Amino acid sequence: MSTANRVPPLPSGTPLARGQYTVERLLGGGGFGYVYLARDRQKQHYAVKQCTELDADAVMQFGHELAVLKMLAPASTYFPKVYAEFTEALPGTPPNSPKYSFAVMEFVQGQTLEDLLDERLNRQQGPFPEAEAKAWIVQLLDALDHAHQRNIIHRDVKPANIMVAPDGKQIKIIDVGIAKIGGAGSMTQRGAAAASAGYAPPEQYAQAGKTDRFTDIYAVGATMYVLLTGVVPADAAARMSGVQTLTPPRQINPALSALVEDVILRAMEMDVTRRYQSAADMLAALQGKPVASVVSCIKCGTSNQATARFCLKCGAPLLAPTLTLAGMPVQRLDDLIQACDRGWADVVNQLMVGRIDPWLQGQGATGQAWLTALHTARNQYPRDPNLQLDAFLRQVAPQRTPAQLRVQPAQLPVINVEQGASTSLAVEVVNAGQGYLTASLAFSEPWLTVQPTALSGPGGSSHQLQVIVDASQLVGARSGKVHVAPIQMKSNGGDITLLCSVNVTAAPRLNVQPLQVDFGAVSFGQTATRTIQIANDGVGVLSAGIRVSDAWLQASTPSISVSGRARESVTVQVNPRDLSGRGRHTGELIVDAGGEGGATVQIVLTVDGPFYPSLEPAPLDDVPTLVAWCDKHWQPGTQLLRRGELHAAAHYLGEPARSGWSRRGPEPWTTVLSKVQQAALERDANIGLEQALRALGAEPPTFVTNWREVERQLGLGLLPDMRWMAPWWQGPAQVVLRIKNTGRGYLYGQVVALVRWLVVDAPQFGCFAGQEAAIPIRVAKKQRRVSGVAPELLELQIE
Repeated sequence: MSTANRVPPLPSGTPLARGQYTVERLLGGGGFGYVYLARDRQKQHYAVKQCTELDADAVMQFGHELAVLKMLAPASTYFPKVYAEFTEALPGTPPNSPKYSFAVMEFVQGQTLEDLLDERLNRQQGPFPEAEAKAWIVQLLDALDHAHQRNIIHRDVKPANIMVAPDGKQIKIIDVGIAKIGGAGSMTQRGAAAASAGYAPPEQYAQAGKTDRFTDIYAVGATMYVLLTGVVPADAAARMSGVQTLTPPRQINPALSALVEDVILRAMEMDVTRRYQSAADMLAALQGKPVASVVSCIKCGTSNQATARFCLKCGAPLLAPTLTLAGMPVQRLDDLIQACDRGWADVVNQLMVGRIDPWLQGQGATGQAWLTALHTARNQYPRDPNLQLDAFLRQVAPQRTPAQLRVQPAQLPVINVEQGASTSLAVEVVNAGQGYLTASLAFSEPWLTVQPTALSGPGGSSHQLQVIVDASQLVGARSGKVHVAPIQMKSNGGDITLLCSVNVTAAPRLNVQPLQVDFGAVSFGQTATRTIQIANDGVGVLSAGIRVSDAWLQASTPSISVSGRARESVTVQVNPRDLSGRGRHTGELIVDAGGEGGATVQIVLTVDGPFYPSLEPAPLDDVPTLVAWCDKHWQPGTQLLRRGELHAAAHYLGEPARSGWSRRGPEPWTTVLSKVQQAALERDANIGLEQALRALGAEPPTFVTNWREVERQLGLGLLPDMRWMAPWWQGPAQVVLRIKNTGRGYLYGQVVALVRWLVVDAPQFGCFAGQEAAIPIRVAKKQRRVSGVAPELLELQIE
């Protein structure tokens, strides 16, 4: 399942809630969350839901869904239970990392009705049998009745949100993310944005529409339609505009009963007053029980018997309702036109939910003609109800002034901007007519931006445009040069072209000092810094990029911006370790200000003197001193080796003169350096450093052993343990060979047994100067065979 989450999903094995739960695998992901299968310490499985967003709206919606489930699940088996909630940072993140919200929920096994239907259709088995689908819908209506009694409207009922247990019988509703607590009320932004095409009723598309129990009734009818036909019904918005009609389900699936078709069609009525007014009523109808025909009071919403003339609750008339638009009662056709001028948005919303059509039907022959004009407008603009209403009014009220595009100011003033800076100008766009205006804006120059690029609104509406000029895109421009670019506005209320004129009032001027920096003598291993000044001797903003010619050069910033008549400092650092050797070296620091020119700073330094290790600023004059320093500072020496610094130091210090201290053979110096470089790859850093120092001329470590004692214990040598001659003597089960480093560096090697009755379990050893390695050797007396006066038992291999 694709996701649009800001963080990646947690891997398997991730602990949560201080180890109380462990992630096993990812179950799925949505717009701003993941769901994992997790187990607790008792091996019980749960679904753990993670909110991957940190903004307040997302966290609030996450908490809203949990609140709905906690209101529904305790007394119903149709909703997953919520067991725990917690917040914590993601594992492995720094201490001050943000904390994400998690919820531990009941793990619901099975498949969604959407997946089950897709499988049937892919196998060409057709839609579900009526009896099977009916059993699920009965449970669904029971679940919704449970929610409605608690003033919770689901608002997203569809097969994808209904899970069926593996036995194919029990259902659970798994997504209540946009459910509304509080019963009837106005549409929320979440409910409108999440309206599912084919399942959402017309009132769910309206910005100010009312959603109530009848909203879920429509969605249940649409769900039945899909399960029993395999086809998603026509979208409510398309049905309202007349683009599509709802095909009766028995025309698609003739095997359906007339009762089920009647239930579906009544549940999917466009007029909410004609639908079932509760889940219990729809359930009764599905079971063949009589359901009283009702009509809802448009004033208070109370359901009344269809034969009633007045509302039993508020007394309002039911048979001849008055249409209310934009807060005013609409009794005559002219009132409808006046309402459009008074409250365009409300009229559009009422048009979308089908409130205007039945009113027009009751206005006689003229009303019928207007209704025909409305249908024509819907066919002309099927996707935009604003344009539908505008086209309708143009037919029935041609005296109304059409949309008229006006701009204030009508001519843009010249915009003065400093080179490299940005500025903006506000422009007001007004619809001076009564019709609905739609306009688009276009511009082509890279230095010009207009926001927004499209606008629309009813008569009298105004919009603010921002004309933004970015003078940094005017490369090479100088004071006094005027740039002109057109802004083209095309609309159904006329076209206008505005000319945007920009005058670059001044130019910055680059000045870099000094143009040569001599660092003098710098020792290898040390760093040195100097400062250069980048000044803007002109006006405006100077923008420049900074780069260096060599790896041993570094600048404190890759780019810089300097205001007019100001200066900024840039630090230049040299690192001789990245140089090849002693002597004089030169490099360049390049300042590139684009159209304002550039400058090149010559950098000079002389590398000479001793080498300074980065870990300890001690001067080392030659290779013997370097070897001695490593012997004394062994652990820092291994770090120098791993970093490549030891090789660089040897390369810099150069080949030493052969003397008595050095055991280095007559190898070429390049071969020695290659061995040092190869030693850095040794897995054991101690062995690697010893190999490098030996290559550089260090003496091998000297050592002593307790071999005579080991011989005696084994019944050999000059003074053997004579008990070996006795048949009752079992001998020692183990002897220990001790090897002591009496010299320098790191002594390492291995002990190899040459006879079967001696076993060395850990043959490798290593020890530093003055330290001792102990190698246990197991003795098998029964296998002991000795031939000769001084048999060879062990081989000591020392590198």
